[in-house]
Amino acid sequence: MIRTVISFISVIALVLLATPALAAPPTLNWGPETSAGQCDTKGKPVVNVTHKVVNSIDSGFGGYWAFIDYNRQIQLWDQGDGTYCAVVSYQGQFDAEAGQQSPGNTEPLDGDEGGTFQGGYRATISGDLLTVPAWPTRGNVGVIDHDCTIAGSCPGNVNWIDQYFEPGYGFSYDWWGWIYRGGQHGTWVNASDGSSGDIT
Repeated sequence: MIRTVISFISVIALVLLATPALAAPPTLNWGPETSAGQCDTKGKPVVNVTHKVVNSIDSGFGGYWAFIDYNRQIQLWDQGDGTYCAVVSYQGQFDAEAGQQSPGNTEPLDGDEGGTFQGGYRATISGDLLTVPAWPTRGNVGVIDHDCTIAGSCPGNVNWIDQYFEPGYGFSYDWWGWIYRGGQHGTWVNASDGSSGDIT
């Protein structure tokens, strides 16, 4: 009886050793990177708006892979030295397109992959604000239909920076990152400080 129990325990131990540990899905702590505290926030932002984007597309390491809709908040602070700190955050959904390569570029997608994404970026913009901006500086701008195709054509795309700045402005990312959660299809992180995972 003792030998039987020992043998059983030995078999269980071998099975556990042979079973690969499930890797934890990648994570992204994007909130602190896209917070107002990253800017010199003396006074109110000169721009603080939200809007919705529909029928846009997203690209990964293998090219365009999904249609996306999202809500975006844009905040802009004057840094007092001829530059502006922009904090832009996203909350949205993605719907993968069959036959396109997965965002991590590991395999083709079957089109059943879908889920949510969130993240954003922080950037420095140098230039002059328009005297009369094309968009309001407060509140909700409305809905913008990018009208994209999976090939990358987006005739309805509107660059938000053009709505507030004179031509000739400078733009540089200080940080960017997004996390995509596809449930059973996995999690993909795409960020300036490292990308990992995939949606498959």
